[in-house]
Amino acid sequence: MRELLKFVPTLAIALFVVTTLGGEAAVAGDDNYAEYKRGLTAYQQGNYDEAMAIWQPLADRGYPAAQFNIGMLYQNGVGVERDLTTANAYFADAVDRDFAPAQLELGEAYLEGHGIDQNIDRAVSLMVKAADQGYAQAQYEVGLLYREGDVISRDHVRALEYFLLAAEQGDAEAQYHAGFMYGSGYGAPQDFALAYMYYDLASQTLAISNKARDHLAEYMTPEEMAQAQALIAAQRSTGSTGQDLASSTQ
Repeated sequence: MRELLKFVPTLAIALFVVTTLGGEAAVAGDDNYAEYKRGLTAYQQGNYDEAMAIWQPLADRGYPAAQFNIGMLYQNGVGVERDLTTANAYFADAVDRDFAPAQLELGEAYLEGHGIDQNIDRAVSLMVKAADQGYAQAQYEVGLLYREGDVISRDHVRALEYFLLAAEQGDAEAQYHAGFMYGSGYGAPQDFALAYMYYDLASQTLAISNKARDHLAEYMTPEEMAQAQALIAAQRSTGSTGQDLASSTQ
C-alpha cells in the first residue's frame, strides 16, 4: 500500500441551522405547512418573536418541524435566552414522532452531556436511527463515530458505508472523508481514482478538499488519473456520487 503525507480529516461537525433543517424535513402537503413556512419567513427576516409565536401552536399540536426549530432557537439562544434543557425537551417531543433531525440533535446532546445527563448508548441509538432514515448529516456523523472509535468500536468498513450514503446525497464533508478513506485504504482497498473523485466532488464547497485532491494527484499514475477523470465525467453525466460508481471500479 502506498503511503501518503495524509491530509487527516479534522473538519468540525456542522452546526445545524433552523432555516434549512426544519424546512427540508417539513412535509409540503401537510395542513400545517403553510403556517410553518410563514414562521420560517419571519425567522429569515429576523423577526424571531413572530417566528416563535407562529411555531409554538404548531409545536403544541405535535408538528415535529416546529418542535425542532423551537429547540434550535433555545439551543442557540436566538430570540430567546439560551436553554439547553428546554431545547432538548423540544427535540425529545419531535423524536417521539421519529423526526430525524431531532434524533440527531438529541443524540448529540446525550453524547456530549449538553443540557442532559450523558448517555452514550442512547446517543448512538438516536444517531443511528436518524442515519437509517436516510438523513445525510446523521449518516456523516455516524460515519465519524465509527472512524474515530472513541465511543463505539472503530470500524472502518462501517464508517465508509455511512460516508458513502451521505456522499450520495451531496454531503461535502462525507465526500471528503470518503476520499480520505479510499486514499488511505481504510474500510476498502486503497483506490486513488475513487479518492480523487470524492475529493473533487467535495472541493466544490470545501477548500481543504482542493488541497487533498491536488496532493493525492502527485502520487497517482497516469492510468489512475485517467480512471479518476472517467469517474468524474460519469458522475457529472449521471449525478451518481456514491456506491454505484464505487462498485464499478472494484
